[in-house]
Amino acid sequence: KFFVTIKTFYLLRKQPEASKLFSLMKKKYFDFIDIGAFHGVYTNLAIRSKNCRKLISVEANYSNYQFLKKVFNSRDVEIKNNIFSLQSGEISFFVPVLSHAQYGNLENVLGSGIKGRFENEVEIKVKSTNLAHLISRINTKSKSLILKVDIEGMEGDFIKDLYSISLDYDRIII
Repeated sequence: KFFVTIKTFYLLRKQPEASKLFSLMKKKYFDFIDIGAFHGVYTNLAIRSKNCRKLISVEANYSNYQFLKKVFNSRDVEIKNNIFSLQSGEISFFVPVLSHAQYGNLENVLGSGIKGRFENEVEIKVKSTNLAHLISRINTKSKSLILKVDIEGMEGDFIKDLYSISLDYDRIII
């Protein structure tokens, strides 16, 4: 919890538009989807708002996903270990392994089929998700939706997905 607090402080100092965004939502109920949540800085901001009705945090990297589960386990956050893609099924991607101490025993974390492109990388396979699936998880009557998106190269697919689905919101903020 201490780490998230420091990251939140940094975010508010370095990215004041993020805190302004949530201050705009003080008077209206909203739903929030954090795609590419990393350690949950934006999730932490959203959960502090009394007007956030549904909060979904999505992270593809398993160690970051475990961190999110640990930090937000007692809160009303749906945490998902998925990667954003228009393709269905499992998607492979590679993450750097900086040290054995950072990840502990990789076989316990990632399973026995570990292989990497380089000595300091590990391949991870994660089930994909798309915006339509994430929004189907929301069953509130909120009129506003905030989407925080950090999907490293998949932004074009995200925009295609956004335009292909019907959204029942008066306001969508990305």
